[in-house]
Amino acid sequence: MARTTAEALDRLQDLLAHPDTGVNMRMAAIESRDGVIMARIPAAQILEMDLPADIADENLDFDYPLILLFAEQAENENVERFAWFSGSIAISVEIRLTADKPDTLEPSIHRYAEAVLDVLQDSAGEWSAGLMYNGRYSVRYLPSTLGGDNFLQSARISLTLEQYVNA
Repeated sequence: MARTTAEALDRLQDLLAHPDTGVNMRMAAIESRDGVIMARIPAAQILEMDLPADIADENLDFDYPLILLFAEQAENENVERFAWFSGSIAISVEIRLTADKPDTLEPSIHRYAEAVLDVLQDSAGEWSAGLMYNGRYSVRYLPSTLGGDNFLQSARISLTLEQYVNA
C-alpha cells in the first residue's frame, strides 16, 4: 500500500507547490481582495511529514508558514476484485503559521486555508491514472498555542481519494 499513499502525497505536493496554479498563486487573489500581504510558502516548505509542532520546533529548522502532508489511513475495499489495491486513501494537509502576538493568527490561518482549498477545488477529478479526488474535504481549525515565533496556529484539511491499482 506504500506506493498508493506515496503517489497520492507526491501528487498533492505537486499540486500545492505548482508555480502557476499552486497555493502561492492563489494568495495573490486573496491579498488583492482583503488588502493584506501573505508570506509565500516555498516548495521546500511543503513537506510530506506528520510531526507534532513542539517536536518539529525543537528538532528541525523550519520556517513558517509551513504545509505538512501526510496519509492518515488507506483502506483496500476490494472494489475491483482482482486489483492489487482498490479503495480509499485519507490524507491531510496541515497549515502552520506563527507570530509574535496571537491576534494576527486567526484571520491569517483562514486565508492560508482558503488558498489551499482553492487549489483542491480546482483539482477535483483524476490526479493520475487510477487516482481520483471527488472534491470533498473537511477543515479543522486548531487553537493558538505556544510555539514557533511565540504563538502557533494550525488548520488541518482532510480529504479522501479513491484509487485503483491493477498491478
